[in-house]
Amino acid sequence: MKTSQTLSAIAMALILAGCASDPIRNYSMNEEDASLSMRSSGGVTVQYSLSSEAGTCGGFEYVGLVSESTYGLPSSWLSSMPERIRMQAREARISINTELRIKGYARADRGDASCGPLVASFQPEARKAYAVEFKWLDKGCGMVVREVTDADNPKPVPAKLRVCPNPASAASLFLSKDGYVTR
Repeated sequence: MKTSQTLSAIAMALILAGCASDPIRNYSMNEEDASLSMRSSGGVTVQYSLSSEAGTCGGFEYVGLVSESTYGLPSSWLSSMPERIRMQAREARISINTELRIKGYARADRGDASCGPLVASFQPEARKAYAVEFKWLDKGCGMVVREVTDADNPKPVPAKLRVCPNPASAASLFLSKDGYVTR
């Protein structure tokens, strides 16, 4: 019985990975690179992708799923998986040579609510540590980027935030042409 559950879980993980909209990230590290920690809050699972290519909403590479807790995972079988498989944060090394774009997309566990894809972009600095947090709020979502090299003194990063069209969403028809969020 345990073997069939394990095989089912592995098969589902492979299927979900195959359904990712962005190709898997393959990055060669450099000693000057910065680091990035990706997290979520609000009890939802967030899909993160990164890009350093110039452009608007394309050219992203899939990093992985992040969940604040087991309650934010998309289904009960995933919630029962061992803690080492569920990721509460994803870590990545990032180039300082170009502007970084971080894409986050979340879907509520119950119902059909989703938020994003949101894209935050900023210019990383050498050997700095950054953290991005996708926040699920009562009536929407947001992303916050902080410089956390000194963990006791996090500093906000002036990242540009935009909403990218979600091809599966009719709401994408109502975004401005360039996708920027107006405040």
